Amino acid sequence: MKKLIFILFAVVAFGFSASAQSENGLIGKARGAAHECLQDAPNGWDVNGYSETIGICFVQGFITKVTFYAEYRCHTEVCPKVAAQLLAEVTLDCEGNVIDVVCY
Repeated sequence: MKKLIFILFAVVAFGFSASAQSENGLIGKARGAAHECLQDAPNGWDVNGYSETIGICFVQGFITKVTFYAEYRCHTEVCPKVAAQLLAEVTLDCEGNVIDVVCY
């Protein structure tokens, strides 16, 4: 029983690890596709991105949207909260290929 629980835990942990690596790879690929859009970020702001699943593919994989936004970089003790600026959205298909780039 302990062996079965350990094997199940290892499979789940490996799945989460692969998912995180895959997500970082998709964000990197999307960043390359939206390179020109990200050049419009204000000076001194950090460009961040996050991915979200917007569809499930029939055989395997997911349709993913990666959103990039700029946040004010603050180096002081008291930092004013400035709203983030939306820069771009990139849509990737089931195989991780870029199918759409929208600049804002």
